[in-house]
Amino acid sequence: IHSRRYIAAGGLPIAPAKMFLYLLSWISTFLLALAALFCLAAGIYQLAELVEEYTVTSKKVIFAQFWVATIGIIGAYLFEGFPISVFLCGIASHVCYFVILGTFPFISMTSPAFIGAVGLLFVHHYVLLGYFDTVWYPFSEILAYIVLCVWMVPFALFISLSANDYVLPLTSPMPASSQYGPTGMPAGGKSGNKRAGVKALMDSMLSMVSSGKKHF
Repeated sequence: IHSRRYIAAGGLPIAPAKMFLYLLSWISTFLLALAALFCLAAGIYQLAELVEEYTVTSKKVIFAQFWVATIGIIGAYLFEGFPISVFLCGIASHVCYFVILGTFPFISMTSPAFIGAVGLLFVHHYVLLGYFDTVWYPFSEILAYIVLCVWMVPFALFISLSANDYVLPLTSPMPASSQYGPTGMPAGGKSGNKRAGVKALMDSMLSMVSSGKKHF
C-alpha cells in the first residue's frame, strides 16, 4: 500500500510520485530567496558607493526624503486619526534626523542626536505596532506608512555611514607630511583604520570569505 498525502483544502489524494516536484518547489524557493538577498545586498552596496562619491547630492536626496516622511507623519495624524503618541514619536525621531543631517556626511554614532534617533526608532515601532494591533488597516497601508514615514530616512542614514571615511579632519591642522598616508590617501580619509556603515560591513564579510577560500 502506497502512502498518500492529502491537501487540506480539497482533501484530494496526491500520488507519492509527485513528492519529487514538491521537494523541488522548496529548493527553488530557497534559491530564489537567496538570489533576491544577493541582489538586495549588491544594490545596497552600490548605493553606499554612490553616497561616498556624491555626498552633496546624497544630502539633498535625504533631505527630500526627510520632508516626505515628515509630511506623511503630519498627514496621518490630521487625516487618519493616528494617536498623539505615534505623532510625537515620529516628529521627535525626525528632529534627531534633522540634527544629524546638519553635519552630513560626517555622522557621529556617539552623538546625542544619533543615540536619540536609534532609541526613538524603537519606541516609534512599539507605539505604532500597538496602534495597528487595536485598529485595523489594510496591510498595504500599514506597509506604506512604515516604509515612507519610519524606515526611509534611517535607512538612508545607515547607508551613508560609510561616507565618514571620506571626511577629512578639519579641527586641528596637521603638517603637510602627515596629511597623507604611505599610500598617498588622505590620513583622515578612506585609508583610516576605523570604518563604519553597510559598505564596511560587506567589505569585511567579503574579506572573510576570500581569506577562508585561501585555507582550502
